[in-house]
Amino acid sequence: MKQFLENAPVNTDQKKESIYKHEEFGNLEEDACSLVRKLKDKIDQGFYDILVSDETGGRLPTLLMRAIIKKRNPQAKIQTLFINGGKMLRDVVDDGRDEKEFESFVDYLKFVTEDHQNALVVTQVMRSGTSVALLASMLSESGCDHVDVATVRARYAEPIYQEDKNRIEGEVFYGRESNYTDEFDDKNTELSGVSKVERNVVHPSTVRNILMEKDPEEINKIQTVINEAREDVNTMADRICKEVWMD
Repeated sequence: MKQFLENAPVNTDQKKESIYKHEEFGNLEEDACSLVRKLKDKIDQGFYDILVSDETGGRLPTLLMRAIIKKRNPQAKIQTLFINGGKMLRDVVDDGRDEKEFESFVDYLKFVTEDHQNALVVTQVMRSGTSVALLASMLSESGCDHVDVATVRARYAEPIYQEDKNRIEGEVFYGRESNYTDEFDDKNTELSGVSKVERNVVHPSTVRNILMEKDPEEINKIQTVINEAREDVNTMADRICKEVWMD
């Protein structure tokens, strides 16, 4: 296994934990910055016109990527999709457990990608790579000319099995290899505000907001955390742009 990628830390005399409302973002910053360095040329080119979140772990990294792209090019028109990944996607596409749902998903992808050419599938942690590879291949089959995959962390130096890698026509980018799931992943649902329902469907409507079925006081607390997390995403985008582009 190769060594961890070399990541230049964002210059600051402050502790990252004090910059963010949620310290988990500080723990993720270097890895996210490393990932963006690898994507810098394509971001400068305005290459991507569609971002696809591998839900639910991909929600915050996708929002971060969108914020960075918009900061670099405020006129950029970027479609953003939120697709349930993981076992749900494999069950519907590979295992064929629900033919009707599969056909609905294919029709949905063809519709939303009709006017888009270059996609970036974004996730938080890539373990085997099977789900994101499957999602990338579905996007290609639906009409996207080029599909890349980006993950903040990859479990192994080769983050995707060869048989799955063959499904991806573009490149695979990752910030750092890491074989553990840290507290950011543990708090993903709380910070992102979404979670998966327990059924084998992949349409975005199945990513339900965690505010549902909560009393008003609890809703206010949850919404505060979600709002703070969105502020942290914007803060990280500013800091990464300053570091990568020396703004």
